[in-house]
Amino acid sequence: MESKSDIRRRMIALRSSISPEDHKTWSAAIELHLYGLPQWISAQSIMAYYAMPDEVSTLSILEAALNAGKRLFLPRCIVQQKVFEAVEVHDLSTDMCPGPLRGLMDPLPTLPPVSPEQRFDLVLAPGVAFSRNGIRLGFGAGMYDKFLALHPDACRIALAFSQQVLDELPAEQHDAPMHAILTEKKCLVPATVYQHPVLTRHP
Repeated sequence: MESKSDIRRRMIALRSSISPEDHKTWSAAIELHLYGLPQWISAQSIMAYYAMPDEVSTLSILEAALNAGKRLFLPRCIVQQKVFEAVEVHDLSTDMCPGPLRGLMDPLPTLPPVSPEQRFDLVLAPGVAFSRNGIRLGFGAGMYDKFLALHPDACRIALAFSQQVLDELPAEQHDAPMHAILTEKKCLVPATVYQHPVLTRHP
């Protein structure tokens, strides 16, 4: 099996090669899949993220969450500690500023982080690659692994283009598998991880 670093390099290059037209079309399809899930419909508190340019676009998803009256939380990176803190945002046009990582937008430093006791109904997770059994490969800092470990009860859904889903990935004990992976083609619910009560297998 390839090393994580080799897979990461290959998948980042593959994702960057997606045309702007396909990126827009596929992101819109993933968005529609998400809106049809009962986890999205019923969620009152959502931990999401502001996507990098070559990731599945999330801006419309963030706006939809706010417009639906859901509580929206976004990560604010603390680079030195290799962690992020969840921050509730109410207006994407006024509550965000350029962050320290790869030009990403972060919640304003003046906004308070949530308490450790904050619960999330749904966590939307980015990633460089995913396996069919739900393992997620990120950029290697471990920020999401640390965060997900603190919120084991949240439903974890990954947003990814189908090219990012591989048959297998190297896995470690601390990896928190996704409950579902949404691509432009389907909702993939891994059979080898414990399931969130509401999720059902999709063909």
